Amino acid sequence: MPLSNTFNTEKALTSTLTRLSRRWCAQLNEELKETGLSQSRLNILLCLSHHGEGVAQKDIAEHIGVKPPTIGRLLDSLEEMRLVTRPRSPDDRRVRTVYLTPAARSYCMQAEKISAKLRHKALSGLTSDSLEDCLAVFNEVLINLDGGNP
Repeated sequence: MPLSNTFNTEKALTSTLTRLSRRWCAQLNEELKETGLSQSRLNILLCLSHHGEGVAQKDIAEHIGVKPPTIGRLLDSLEEMRLVTRPRSPDDRRVRTVYLTPAARSYCMQAEKISAKLRHKALSGLTSDSLEDCLAVFNEVLINLDGGNP
């Protein structure tokens, strides 16, 4: 019995999403190499830059979608680069809160420019309507994967 077109389209979509994600990360990491940052480290800096500082380590991990041991290693490397500090919370000594250092701000600005240039390259030729449609589909997929919770 032949496979349905729906199955083939669904398989092609998920396969393409996987390839797209990997290619985006690889190219962004290559472009960021000169800064000493990676896409994963940049995500942490941007999370702190956009959502405020003094964020608990576990909350950053949840926001960017990594496990606690991974966030620990990433934050260790950012501390070594002197881009973040992680003092213990005065309210709960078990919790470490993360802050950007002044040096991190220039890294964020440089990395944002690099990221914007790559995003422009990747999305060139696409209309606003098609980007909005694509985003709507991806958001629906995320909701489905999260068990129907937006």
